[in-house]
This record gives sequence, structure tokens and C-alpha cells, in this order.
Amino acid sequence: MRSLTWLGFLFLVCSATAARADSDIGDAFVSGLPKPDARVLKAAKLGLERYRESRPYKKEWVIEIDEQKGVIETNWFPEHKGEVQLKVQVVVWGESFRVDVWQKVGWLVSSIEKTDWSRRTERSIQDTIKTQLTTGTP
Repeated sequence: MRSLTWLGFLFLVCSATAARADSDIGDAFVSGLPKPDARVLKAAKLGLERYRESRPYKKEWVIEIDEQKGVIETNWFPEHKGEVQLKVQVVVWGESFRVDVWQKVGWLVSSIEKTDWSRRTERSIQDTIKTQLTTGTP
């Protein structure tokens, strides 16, 4: 009976950790940054939308923009045959921007990690935003 109690406790702890990890990943890191440049924020938004349009599960994406903080975030969306779950965050401060992509890993107890897949996605989105900034094409 004690082993079942410990197993239940372990499951509860792991579930609470995964739920807490899912909340606003970057909020603590965006306070105190300079106000985002409107041109860069627009290019980041358009670049992320352009990247989304090139993906197979584009209808699953939800993009939210906080223009005051300079944060553009997506929901957790499927990628690669629906088996990979990603979340994108683009932060704009001044004329600079940063792209972060996280992946949910694990079946029973999921964790949020930077994987090879998420890093490749970061670079692709970053390149799309850079192209948007340099060419200014809609």
C-alpha cells in the first residue's frame, strides 16, 4: 500500500512541475527592456506569419502579440506529422529581437526542452524575420 502512496505522490509532483513549466515561459526575462521599435515588431510579426504559412499544420497555430512588451507568442502547436509539439516566442526590444522555440518532450511525464528540432525552427524563423527586415516585402 505504501508503494502506491509513493507512486501517487510522485505522479502528483511530476504533474505539478509540468503544469508550472507550461506557464508564461519568458515573462521574467522581458521586464526592463527598451520599448520595441515598431518597424522591427512589424517585421517579426510578418516574418513569423510567413514562416507559419510554410508549415503543414498552420491552421493549428495561434499567434498572440503584446506590443507594449514587444512579445509575440504562439500556442503549443503540432509539427512533423503532429508528433512534435512546439511553442515560439519572439521578443523585440529596441531594434533587436530574439527567437526562442521550445519543444514538449516525453509521453507520460512531459518536459519542456530546447531540442535540435526547436533550434532549427528558431534559425528558420530568425532568417525569415531578417529577410522581412532587409527586404521589407509584405
